[in-house]
Amino acid sequence: MGSKDERPARRGAAVAPAPQVPAPAPLDREAVLRALGFRPGRTRPSRAALEAVEAGMAEAAGLLQPLLLEADGAVECDGPTATLRVPSLGLTWRSTALTDVLAGAERATVFAGTVGAAITEAARSAFTVGEYTRAVVLDACGTAATGALSEQARASAEAGARARGYRATIPYSPGYGDWDIAETAPLLRALEARRIGLQASAAHYLLPEKSFCGAVGWRRGLADLPQASGCAICFLPGCRYRRAPPIGQPGVLLRLR
Repeated sequence: MGSKDERPARRGAAVAPAPQVPAPAPLDREAVLRALGFRPGRTRPSRAALEAVEAGMAEAAGLLQPLLLEADGAVECDGPTATLRVPSLGLTWRSTALTDVLAGAERATVFAGTVGAAITEAARSAFTVGEYTRAVVLDACGTAATGALSEQARASAEAGARARGYRATIPYSPGYGDWDIAETAPLLRALEARRIGLQASAAHYLLPEKSFCGAVGWRRGLADLPQASGCAICFLPGCRYRRAPPIGQPGVLLRLR
């Protein structure tokens, strides 16, 4: 999306897109409270907690630096070997779970995003000087903002798919199912994600911490899902970050037919 990078692309590969700079969306207080462990109908935050959240959200608004990258390309799928390729981006993945999710997909969007390092650095600084409540709230604001940005990435991919007569699958990321988390680095390289300050550590963690990456398939004739969150196929009990209930049964991958 956007203008092309001025550097020449490697032969046979697409030029990585220019980063998108999303308009900062107001932080959702409920998302921040959820990141802090509060559950509607189960736990009620005190007035002091709500005041701390409001203060943290106001501070976080000046620290968040949202950036998105995405690119799409034709998908080649070898079902028997659970291998998927996106030749234009130089990507090859081997994963039974991912192959199942992208089964029948003609194209895929790969994406990566971050809300920047400033929010995490501010939380750590607050913790260092003993401002523990402020530190925890800032961290929760970063988590909530990352979730909102990842939803924006999914929505953007879905809009691109719909514009060409496709429907988007659920988003999937390295580390889900049997998709090796080591595939994070190649995905980031394909997007030239260092341009937005995003990279993978030696242990395959995303840096800055409040970041994400993944892929969405494009299929024809795909029925709309009740919700398209990765939560659809996750049955982790008690997950503090869950945004929607899972669909289907534990141990059975959601199949879209």
